[in-house]
Amino acid sequence: MLDTITGHLTEFDLKQVNRFELQPARVNCFGEEISATKKFYNAPHFNINIKPDQSLYYKTSLPHLIHKTSLYEITENHYEDCVNLIKKELDRSGLIYNSEEITKVPLARIDFSRNIIVENPVSEYIFYLSQFRMPRRDRLNWKTETVSFRNSLRELCIYNKVLEINTVKSCIPERRFTIGMPENVLRLESRFRKGSAIKSRFGVLNLEDAFHSDLTRSILQADLNSLTRANSIQLELNLEDSHNLMEQIKRDYSSNRLKTFLSTMGVPIFLQKFNYDFDLIKEFLEEHFKRAAVYKALREIQEIQNLIMPVKQKDLLQEIRTKLAA
Repeated sequence: MLDTITGHLTEFDLKQVNRFELQPARVNCFGEEISATKKFYNAPHFNINIKPDQSLYYKTSLPHLIHKTSLYEITENHYEDCVNLIKKELDRSGLIYNSEEITKVPLARIDFSRNIIVENPVSEYIFYLSQFRMPRRDRLNWKTETVSFRNSLRELCIYNKVLEINTVKSCIPERRFTIGMPENVLRLESRFRKGSAIKSRFGVLNLEDAFHSDLTRSILQADLNSLTRANSIQLELNLEDSHNLMEQIKRDYSSNRLKTFLSTMGVPIFLQKFNYDFDLIKEFLEEHFKRAAVYKALREIQEIQNLIMPVKQKDLLQEIRTKLAA
């Protein structure tokens, strides 16, 4: 339902200042102050930032507060528990504050989320969705099987949740939850990254009003409904991991580098990463091989592609919409 939120307190005082760290003011080469001193408090999945103008913001992941992992969703039944756990963390920081502000003051960020248990490999859904676009919010990241449509204010992020936990370093403590779990959890997150995005969409939205599953469903449905076929429009691809892998293979192997690369990554994943665009594949190869080797490599990749069974066409987006509505 909800994941990360950023709350705001207007009435507070520091009971125990020593629990906060200070970020000293920064000065330039002329000794002029370019940023003022800040106070901050960091706990696992709970951060407090007191800015120079004495405005206070706290950021937390509600599923982490409840479940110790973001793998599992929270529900409307967790409302009181979430509020009490936020209070507990604020108390632990040494703050004196008005507890009513936790539920009543407008939020500065909110992420609506939902887990969808899918019937096919998550990579198929990610590749399928990469063929869509969202106005002014286009970016594709294949590093953790993620497709993300975003700008500075809003983001629709769809990704392989189990794979994220199993591969991202910061998620190591959560891997006990994914032992033996198949990678069939497609995570949808609609992120309102700034207060201005929330204000534009809702006017005022506080934690109490946001804590409704129907609201999460409607937000995610609206985002999915705004996706349109990309046609000839190419999403921005993050291919950094492909380049890094190739550079590693070039350092470690003196021959058969392309075959080693393809066998390590897998041809279907390689082709999906490059959106089956052989012009883009050619540009990639030209960065790592001489001209003659590039054309030989392209022929080999095309021959391998012909051996791959075509994926059966499925209306994967409709499956997501149906399960989201349930």
